[in-house]
Amino acid sequence: MRPLGMDIISLFHAMGGIVAFSTLIANGFTRTQINRAVATGQIFRVRRGVYAHPSAPSEALTAARHGGMLTCVSVLRARGVWVLPEPGPPHVWLGGNGREFHHPDCTCVTHWSPGRARIGSVGLETALLHLRKCSGDLAFFASFESAWAKRLLSTSARSRIRDRLPVSKRWLVDKATGNAGSGLESVLRFLLMQVGLSLETQVNINTVGRVDFIIRLRGKLLILEVDGREFHTSRGAFNEDRRRQAAASNLGIETLNFSYDQILHQWPEVLASIRAAMTRTADAA
Repeated sequence: MRPLGMDIISLFHAMGGIVAFSTLIANGFTRTQINRAVATGQIFRVRRGVYAHPSAPSEALTAARHGGMLTCVSVLRARGVWVLPEPGPPHVWLGGNGREFHHPDCTCVTHWSPGRARIGSVGLETALLHLRKCSGDLAFFASFESAWAKRLLSTSARSRIRDRLPVSKRWLVDKATGNAGSGLESVLRFLLMQVGLSLETQVNINTVGRVDFIIRLRGKLLILEVDGREFHTSRGAFNEDRRRQAAASNLGIETLNFSYDQILHQWPEVLASIRAAMTRTADAA
């Protein structure tokens, strides 16, 4: 039964704007009350057995029309987690044997995996796991580190995610850290781990400040910095970057800066420049 005094609109607000017919009945509302709310425009029918309030989020409505729940990048981006795939159509989970409803202008990315999809959005843990299946290890690693850095994943949540990964993929959690400064830093670290290079992250260097990465070579340092898609939007940020490079140079430390486009779209060239800088640094030791 619904809490004493709760009307039908209050229930919709409490449940995110979209409610199944069975939930309305379970909360004590009759068919007559539901039909009256539809007739007066207070709510509307999304599809058979599903109703929504006009204020319901548009992507969640699309997922309900499609037959499932928002998941993957759609959930992560809404929670402020850095995601590698560019913005696109809603990702919808239909469970293991749900039913896909085709609706006008449907561009949904459908996810099929065990479980029973209901209404709304999956939790953050499930969204991350769906992301790995959808976009691969690199995308998962970057978003996992982003969610951890934003304190959205507790110790127990990280453990649950690890347990739900295939055994061969649990290293993705084991190698992750909670201090990534950006998703692009996570991408660079992942790519370098893949070729056997290890980095120290978010390191303070006297007179230089905090740098994204360092590689130690025979007692010498090489600094790696990454610039996001919206980096250097102010003159002050640009000048601070140049100051840091000059301070590092005064210490005899080479700095390499890479942009989003370089790391994502010109990786062979980036890796070659890092290897060349490592050789120079080691030779100078």
